[in-house]
Amino acid sequence: MMRKINKCYLFALLLTISISTLQAQTDTISPKRLSLKGKVKKIEDFSYFLEANPKGKRTIDGKRYNIYPFVEDWNIEKNESKYTKTNISCEFDRTGKNTNLVTYYAEGNPFKEANFVYDLGGKLIKSQTNIKVSDGSFVVNKKYVYDDNKRLVKIDEHDGNQLLKSVVFAYDKLGNCIEKSKKMEMPLSFEEQIQVIENQKDFSERTSMEYVKKETYQYNKAGKVTLSEKSFPEQKVFLRTENEYDKKNKLIRAKFLNEENEETNCSYQYDEKGRLKQTICTAKDNTDFYLEMNIVYKPSGKVETIKTRTDVISKKVFDENGLLKLHRTSEFDHKYRYSFDRKGNWKEAVLYENGIPTKIRVRKIEYY
Repeated sequence: MMRKINKCYLFALLLTISISTLQAQTDTISPKRLSLKGKVKKIEDFSYFLEANPKGKRTIDGKRYNIYPFVEDWNIEKNESKYTKTNISCEFDRTGKNTNLVTYYAEGNPFKEANFVYDLGGKLIKSQTNIKVSDGSFVVNKKYVYDDNKRLVKIDEHDGNQLLKSVVFAYDKLGNCIEKSKKMEMPLSFEEQIQVIENQKDFSERTSMEYVKKETYQYNKAGKVTLSEKSFPEQKVFLRTENEYDKKNKLIRAKFLNEENEETNCSYQYDEKGRLKQTICTAKDNTDFYLEMNIVYKPSGKVETIKTRTDVISKKVFDENGLLKLHRTSEFDHKYRYSFDRKGNWKEAVLYENGIPTKIRVRKIEYY
């Protein structure tokens, strides 16, 4: 079980290959995270099944198709920090700040809508999210608190007067975020309920908050993470990461330990331009565990290949803009084709499975 958890982390590391500093994040999305060019006012992004039909409304490669709303997140950017979630709509003001975000199960079926409010200095100070459930909807309000250095230090999430969740951030003297802790409301025990009744208090005034996640980070003088610990008390999961860098502050080794003291080690190599070219990960207590990723850079993009000691398990080809063109494994062979608008933003992405178009993702972008 724990080895599977470690593998999940390692696959993410193999794909991103960067240990970044912990950032205090909000729920907003920026045009930059969406890899958008130009002054964007609104973007809608929806996915659809494709079904061949001579009377279909959509034409692809000279053939007609019916389209049906579809829920799937397509990771089509080489930069894993980019936001690639589909079935959303986002609105931005003229400065690029996200003012509205709607998430859909599929087109025409919204799941939640969030509205964001900023102060005169541009800091996010509150948000309101309306979430639809089977028997109605409920509203969640968030308040964002900053210190004197304009750093986000706390996010409180309420349902009416009830505190649901609190996220707290701590920083060192250099401004690096060294701790992020999340507490959530937990049901009162029977003894606590009796105590509330005996004290003649309203249950809504009494909340039991417990840690559900805690992260701590240490940095070197260059601001690179040298040690991180992530714990999930409720699931009894723990991950410790130790990072080592060269003189140019390139990550060259990383060691991962879980709560069972299982150890996994990764090494990183770079080309003459400082670009990552190879990553190898092994497990100290399991000689069968071996993952190797090799990256080849070309003027037209790059190729990422992941393999074990005996087999290639994944191959990805990206174009010069970082868009995924091919993803091949032993289980599938996917190719992607894009069309672009006048600003250079892609507006359609067609997924071909074994040479047949099966899905399409459509973006409608409005500009100022």
